[in-house]
Amino acid sequence: MLHQFLQIDDPILIQGAYYSLKQIHRLRNSDALNLLNSGHYSVAALVLSDWFTDHQLPDKNTLLHLFKRFRKPGQFELQLEIASLLEKQNLLTSADKDTLFKYLAHPFVARQLAEKLKVPFKPKPVDLKLLPDFLHPDSLHFNSHPIVQVKTNKGLFVMELFPEYAPLTVKNFLHLSKAGFYNKLFFHRVIPDFVVQGGDPTGTGWSGGNYLIPSEHSPLSFVRGTVGIATSGFDTGGSQFFICHSQHPHLDGNYTAFGKVIKGMAVVDKIEQGDIILNIKRIQ
Repeated sequence: MLHQFLQIDDPILIQGAYYSLKQIHRLRNSDALNLLNSGHYSVAALVLSDWFTDHQLPDKNTLLHLFKRFRKPGQFELQLEIASLLEKQNLLTSADKDTLFKYLAHPFVARQLAEKLKVPFKPKPVDLKLLPDFLHPDSLHFNSHPIVQVKTNKGLFVMELFPEYAPLTVKNFLHLSKAGFYNKLFFHRVIPDFVVQGGDPTGTGWSGGNYLIPSEHSPLSFVRGTVGIATSGFDTGGSQFFICHSQHPHLDGNYTAFGKVIKGMAVVDKIEQGDIILNIKRIQ
């Protein structure tokens, strides 16, 4: 019965069946290979990062095909995972590495890919043409600190945002909130005394929207209540955000801090994995 759910065109159900079959030791390597080719980004990312860390990898051509197939901006994490696995197995030629850069999901990720492949990288200025129109410089004017209310199934909390430190990040967060992007998304990651994290439309932690925004070097420290953008390296921001339960200096300078919880931190403390963001709206 569970194997039938692997054939359903629903990534959430597929992932549930995957975990159940794995737990009872009924998942086959052939099942995992089929899931890689399911066409669902979050499913392929899950299987590659979870199953194939302990089992024989697919052949090089299969992995290169996956790299080329999943090359939308929000799919870069799977590409980096594929590149890392290929490099660790010493499977890549110079021509293969050139191919990976050619089909890279987004120029912002070139530095991370170079690190995975252990090749030199020459940084380039951020090309603002790669940003959505609503994030172009002439749209980043704020007269005050925006105040937003986050409504969850556990209650309400309120955040103050700091555009003087992270204008791109704040504008992006407000745009997504106003568009209803966050409505009914899960908090997919909750680590006690560390963070609560949400904003992934797939609910898996493998996606953050269809574009990337560059990192902003905010001077804000990550203390209890600080709000930051979840990334997979510099310049890979999107829709995912996190809130700190406590102080974590190791995050300073490595993630963009763009706000803080000013009311309802007790609600944040109650949030568990699987709880829901009902909506986020600007109230001031």
